Amino acid sequence: MIDRMLHTLAPRSVLLTDASISAQGSALGADPGAVGVPEGDLRIERVSKTYGGNRVVDDVSLHIGAGEFFSLLGPSGGGKTTTLNMVGGFDLPEAGRIVLGGTDITQLPAHRRPINTVFQSYALFPHLDVFENVAFGLRRRGADAAEIRRRVAEMLELVALTGHEKRRPAQLSGGQQQRVALARALVNRPRLLLLDEPLGALDMKLRKQMQIELKRIQSEVGITFLFVTHDQEEAMVMSDRLAVMSGGRVMQVGEPHAVYDQPDNAFVATFLGASNLLDGRLVGSEGGLLRVRLHDGTELLARPCAAGEDRADAAVQVGVRPEKIVLHSPDAELPSGWNGLRGQVELVTYIGVSHQYSIAVEGGARFTVVAQNLGAGLYPRCGDAVRLGWQPHHTFMVEPPQPHTPGART
Repeated sequence: MIDRMLHTLAPRSVLLTDASISAQGSALGADPGAVGVPEGDLRIERVSKTYGGNRVVDDVSLHIGAGEFFSLLGPSGGGKTTTLNMVGGFDLPEAGRIVLGGTDITQLPAHRRPINTVFQSYALFPHLDVFENVAFGLRRRGADAAEIRRRVAEMLELVALTGHEKRRPAQLSGGQQQRVALARALVNRPRLLLLDEPLGALDMKLRKQMQIELKRIQSEVGITFLFVTHDQEEAMVMSDRLAVMSGGRVMQVGEPHAVYDQPDNAFVATFLGASNLLDGRLVGSEGGLLRVRLHDGTELLARPCAAGEDRADAAVQVGVRPEKIVLHSPDAELPSGWNGLRGQVELVTYIGVSHQYSIAVEGGARFTVVAQNLGAGLYPRCGDAVRLGWQPHHTFMVEPPQPHTPGART
């Protein structure tokens, strides 16, 4: 009876045992060609899930390499947590499969998967001290006392909580509780660690500190991390690669800098940071760049879009990030080859390290410009006329947004 109660109360991912790790491959059988596949290599292959008639995960395929810190980034309702739950075994896909280390785990129960999870709520046992919270999974699998002491000590040192062994969760700060949850999830040495918005309950300063700590810990242990967040900064700071999700679909996958600098579509351009977008049509090419004519006749040079759209007169959108734009006086000559627009400042916002400007530009669009407070350059006021300039290689091109708004949840 007591054992059954502990099984029910335990956090869902802590019940992993070494026996289940070794047994799962023989029970299900490794896929053909799986020999040599790293244990932490995760493949999500054409996975879908529907709730109440709504396709919440729509034909999602991802490959996450062993030892990678990979983030699922998107708005609420994008399908990222449902995807995470299917990887963890807390939900089953209706189509597709999930392969870890070359073995199909799609139908494997959650407690038999070599996977642990850290949730936003931490799910610590309030009646157990730090040592016993971390040791819980080891005791469940029958580890001897010496191994428990050694492994718990290693984990507490890893998360910088040595000396806190006898404290109860209520005596810890939010950041310390998060570290205990992380230590407990790692002590059984899972092949994959899932993290579902684990920093969401922390204040901004502590959240930034934990971003750095999480990345450090992941680098030291070398375990594959799959991290879910709606916070763009979190994903950019910590991820080796990330996938942007919306409406149950993967919109783009890549390294943070690549996705930021060359978004595939308007959604990614505006969700991952801010972007200034303008509608236009292709009219030619020049020096490896494409020439786009805006509706008011202004022509800009832009990098080709990922879809390779280069048909003459094709409708496209061009964009530039706010921090790439340099403000000049209205009669200034721009550097040779630069893109440029004229406008009038409508709003100036001081945000400490920078000024943010809202500028009405030619053609009726509004641009956001961010200028660092370096003590040099132009700092216009509301009502001032300005000239905006930026380098052509900072101009990206995307296809106009397509209508697609399926219901989804996370």
